[in-house]
Amino acid sequence: MAAALVALQALTDHHRAAASEPAARPAAGASKGSVVLNGPNGIKVNARFNATSSGNWTIGVTGGSGTIGGITLRSGDFTGGLRSIGGRVSGEVRVKLSNSPALLASWRRESVLRLVYWQGGPGRALVASTNGTSLSTFGNARASWSAMITMWAGRDSSSVTFTGPLLRNGTFYLKGTGQVLLGTEPVEVSGYYASKGYNKNRQARWALSGTGGATTLQGGGQLLSSSLSASSRNASFTGRAVINPIPGSNVQVTTDVWFLDTKTWSLRVRSATPETWSPVSFEGLSVDSAHFAGRIVSTAKGGVRWSLQTGMELQHEDLALVGTFNSSGPARWNMNITRASGSLFGLKHALEITKVAGDINFDSGAIDGTIDVYPKGALLMNLPDGWTTETKLSVNFSKAGPAAPFTRSMSANYTARNGDSHLTLAGTFASSKAFKLDASGALYLSGIAVPFGGTFESAGWLNDGVPRTEPYWNVSGNIADAAGGKVPISGGMNATGGSFGLSSTQRPPLFVQDLTPVQRVRHTVRQLDGYEDAFTGLTDVVMKKAVTVGTKYFAAWVKQYGVTYKNQNEWTYTATQDLGDDFVAQLGDSTLTVPRNEITGTLSYYYGEYTWDVTVADISWTDLAPDVNLSTDLVFSDVCPLDDPDQEKCPGEDPDNLFIGLVNGTITFPDPVPDLSTNGAILIAGTTQWGRLEATTADMDFSYPPYVTAEVKDPAMTIWLGERKDQFDPNLGMPDLSEATNGWGVEFCGDFAIGIPKIKTVETGGCVEWTPAGWAIGQIDTSVGFLPTSVSSLVSTLSTGLKSFPSPSGLGYLIGQRVRATAGQAWMEGFVTTYTGGFLGLNIDTLGGTPTSLSTTSLSIAKGLKSFTTTAGLNYKINDRVRLLSKANFNNFMEGIVTSYSGTTLSLNVDVIGGTGTFADWNLYGSFNSWNLAALRGLSDDLTTGSTNGVSLKSFALKGFA
Repeated sequence: MAAALVALQALTDHHRAAASEPAARPAAGASKGSVVLNGPNGIKVNARFNATSSGNWTIGVTGGSGTIGGITLRSGDFTGGLRSIGGRVSGEVRVKLSNSPALLASWRRESVLRLVYWQGGPGRALVASTNGTSLSTFGNARASWSAMITMWAGRDSSSVTFTGPLLRNGTFYLKGTGQVLLGTEPVEVSGYYASKGYNKNRQARWALSGTGGATTLQGGGQLLSSSLSASSRNASFTGRAVINPIPGSNVQVTTDVWFLDTKTWSLRVRSATPETWSPVSFEGLSVDSAHFAGRIVSTAKGGVRWSLQTGMELQHEDLALVGTFNSSGPARWNMNITRASGSLFGLKHALEITKVAGDINFDSGAIDGTIDVYPKGALLMNLPDGWTTETKLSVNFSKAGPAAPFTRSMSANYTARNGDSHLTLAGTFASSKAFKLDASGALYLSGIAVPFGGTFESAGWLNDGVPRTEPYWNVSGNIADAAGGKVPISGGMNATGGSFGLSSTQRPPLFVQDLTPVQRVRHTVRQLDGYEDAFTGLTDVVMKKAVTVGTKYFAAWVKQYGVTYKNQNEWTYTATQDLGDDFVAQLGDSTLTVPRNEITGTLSYYYGEYTWDVTVADISWTDLAPDVNLSTDLVFSDVCPLDDPDQEKCPGEDPDNLFIGLVNGTITFPDPVPDLSTNGAILIAGTTQWGRLEATTADMDFSYPPYVTAEVKDPAMTIWLGERKDQFDPNLGMPDLSEATNGWGVEFCGDFAIGIPKIKTVETGGCVEWTPAGWAIGQIDTSVGFLPTSVSSLVSTLSTGLKSFPSPSGLGYLIGQRVRATAGQAWMEGFVTTYTGGFLGLNIDTLGGTPTSLSTTSLSIAKGLKSFTTTAGLNYKINDRVRLLSKANFNNFMEGIVTSYSGTTLSLNVDVIGGTGTFADWNLYGSFNSWNLAALRGLSDDLTTGSTNGVSLKSFALKGFA
């Protein structure tokens, strides 16, 4: 290097020593003109001169030409001038090297060639003629050119400068120095510039390099060291820089540097040390620092964008959280968690984790973040089949600032679902070694939500100051907390109280938590033989509402049932042995007593279907009807248990219906009816009273000599309460004798012939309506001859009650037979109560036919004078008796004597009334004095049980009856 400098100096000295005279002279005698100066290395300088005397003149440069180091000089780039004062010449010519090659891309550049003219010493004046004479003195002066080159390039706060002389051969070699501002302290660089032709260079070559120490990287961050270089082969600075991306850590990242200026640079990670970084302040965190990747780049607006990534793992208790460590600034980083493995809640087996998500952020000493982990399986409670679970454990990280404490906490949300039913265990805690969760949710029974609550306590949780050795849970719901305070059940039943739930005391936990080494117990737990996970408890079931029948009050049937609930599509109520009075039901005028503690069995629900298996064995029902007793088993059901394909026996469907089937029963009657095997059903909860028993028996004799003989063959027994839709024959009208049988109808139907004096009969089907005091016999198409008829001269209005019609004897009228009395278009009917002495006694109970006239006058039922509008021209006379009957109900009537009748106005003095109220739908019937009497076929169903005009039902009694 020293030899090169010596050679360069020699070339320079030689150049200075060479005399250079102007090649052109002004015209003789001129004081102004143009001149061309000869510069070094063939450079021509064009100028104009102005001479005032031989030693005083000025030359102003106007252009020039030439080439140095491969750079062509442009005429317009020449500036400057020379002057002589008293013969001493001074001045310089400056040439801007606008055609010089660029140094660093996008850097501004300035390159200048300075030509300084000097002469050997004083006294050597440059003489010029002032009158236009020869200026030969320009050529006689001894002078030299000094040529120096300066090249500068810079951008923002970074710059470099190259300087050096122009060599005799027209080339140059410049030395350069400068600084690059990568950090807050610049990197000092140095180098050279060798022109084209220098040392036989085919083109210009240059190079710069330098190293920097510790400083702060632009935009922040520790720049530990740097090494930069640039050259004609790479018009930007490149090199290496070592940074510490995490202040306070021992992480060092070596980067590849690319630098143009303070707004255009980048650092790309090349390598890093150490292998891992585990910050003391963040327990459990391990950053794979050796595999950092990414870049730090400047932005167009002068900012800096960090994008450094590597892998990381965070060990939180027994859970390994794996993800990406991202640095977005010298004091800003983020951990994005993408995978997790291990266990939760202190459980000692690896879990299948289906999902994990979350971030932890660090910003200038503050930490904030939450990681959500979703493991698979029933982890905390044993649940019945059909339940699905979702567990979410959130790990929370928090630090308010550099001086604030760093805290971790966990929050758990464990949700179990089955259809609409759901349970959630939730809570926040610091450690899985001991934690408590609160339970909430609702279980659905019959579409009604029962709110649930409770608690879960892990092993290690202090219970009365003593750590638990295994997990404990107890969740339950009170049925009274459901909407409306009850849960409906099939058959009109309602669960109204009690609770049911799930507890760890029902069986050991599914998994065992990790305790201290001394407390540690078995890893797995064997399921108990015969155990079935379910929610269990007790509830009060209202099987029958409280009722009042007449003056008697009958309490509700409230029975305790055990609840076994698997899911909202599968649950069971099981009858228990509970204390309390026996249940009593009033059915007609008969009372059924059901022992509370003898009700056993279950009511089950399975995917939309109820199954009843609630029974009571060997019940005695005394006096179902007088002197009629029943021994039977009871079977509860929400549907009618009778075989009724035609839907004629059972009441209409009603969701509130609850039936008791009477099965395997034996019913006893007074003689001569034998004991019968029977089955039937009663309705104990519903909108009406209903019951029915059925049986068949051998032939039965219902004769009443000498009046009636009747033997029924293979009769079918039907005992019923309430509405009955089926009949032995719809044309057979049987009397209603239920008042004599506690409100129940008792009927035996079959084939028989009724023997009646003076009437020839045939054997057809019929029925016997039975009471313990007697019975009525009915048969369709009884005779093949005639039924009695007669004409009576009784004067009577159309009215109910006992009436005695004059009638010849010996016509065959029978006690209990139905007879119709007709007068004109009006008629009345009733049962024969007596037939003797030329009189036929009827108990009239039905009125009908076409009225004499109508009236729409609004009248209140009351005795006294009444006037109303009716049809004119009727055959009403003073003192005639007229009856007004309400068309809607003939039991509402008024009867009296006609006091006047004019036009359409009829006045009565009412002396007989029936019913109450005000009506405007009156049918008018006058009195008649001639009636046609005719017996009707069959018997009606309206015979009462009491005595009528001295005639009792006992007149039908068979021998041996009371």
